[in-house]
Amino acid sequence: MKYKQAIVAMTALTLSFLGGISGVKAGSVRSLPLNDGDISREEMILESIETEDYDSWRKLVNINSNLAKKVGREDFHKFVLARNLARHGEYDKAIDVYNDLKWKVGISSNDIKAVADALDIET
Repeated sequence: MKYKQAIVAMTALTLSFLGGISGVKAGSVRSLPLNDGDISREEMILESIETEDYDSWRKLVNINSNLAKKVGREDFHKFVLARNLARHGEYDKAIDVYNDLKWKVGISSNDIKAVADALDIET
């Protein structure tokens, strides 16, 4: 069950770090908002996350956005750490990091439910 919680948590964090989680719809991950269909921008944001490049990530999500203002370098690296922990099966640790970050990036319990529904995962 922990791995399911970790999947939902990491998906919610990733969506938040892509530029926002609001508007997630149940039923299909494809319905998740990706900034007006600009796929290359989301790919660049994911690349900045994968390479742990905070400065590029911040520019891509817009330096003046609420997200960039809320998430500092340390929080960004915590997010990358959480993703890596989950990838290596350390779900409890990943969830602990997620719990530390969710309030900072504005993830609500409704967001978590919507992500779980979209992924068809019962948590």
